[in-house]
Amino acid sequence: MKFNTFSIDDIIVHKVPVKNAPGTTGPLLSEAASPHDDNVFYFFRQRMSGVMANRGLPVEPDPARAASNAKVGVVLEAVAGLVSDPAELVPASQAIAQRLYETQDGRNPAGILVVARAQPCVGILKLEHEKGVQAEQSRDADGQIVFRVILHDDLLLTEKTAVFKSAVFRRRSDADATMVAEASDLQNQRDLAGFFLAEFLGCRLVDDPPEATRKYFDAAETFVNAAVSDPEKRAR
Repeated sequence: MKFNTFSIDDIIVHKVPVKNAPGTTGPLLSEAASPHDDNVFYFFRQRMSGVMANRGLPVEPDPARAASNAKVGVVLEAVAGLVSDPAELVPASQAIAQRLYETQDGRNPAGILVVARAQPCVGILKLEHEKGVQAEQSRDADGQIVFRVILHDDLLLTEKTAVFKSAVFRRRSDADATMVAEASDLQNQRDLAGFFLAEFLGCRLVDDPPEATRKYFDAAETFVNAAVSDPEKRAR
């Protein structure tokens, strides 16, 4: 899914602190889209495209899990609403940020959640909050809370800002509202964290040929190492 072929129309940023950290009760939510900044939009488009090209795995909605827990469908419903109606950016992204906070635990680092609308795509990124990318709270002309994304030029081109987790959703076609999605998790070297894939996104992996081959190899290697004690036989 080539995110860099689409032009980002809007982004909105929310701060997601460490869950249950002292003084926190939930995410810090924007009340309006971030101010339009072409450099920021380009930055996020390139980061999303690069991560998906290198680490993106195809995923699909998991109806069985959603049927067992209504909250599992929150992100998919929010994304579908945003794809259909750009005016849903604020409430949809707030629901996504709240769901991310709920599904994380104290081991997950604080970060900023970015929801990017690039019709016909919706991108979701959780990034580290460090010197390269900062989210500065302010109020817009209507007095609403917004987070202005500030990029520091000395770090912009070094790719130091880690995209912890991300996902891209789009409709299969104009005539088919079924969602096609990819997700990545740079904090999990070979897979997607269970809470992120299942509990947050409400999805499951699609077993495309490369992924199925990798799983088969891992399972075979694990079995051989456990079942064959003789080193020579194990090597064969």
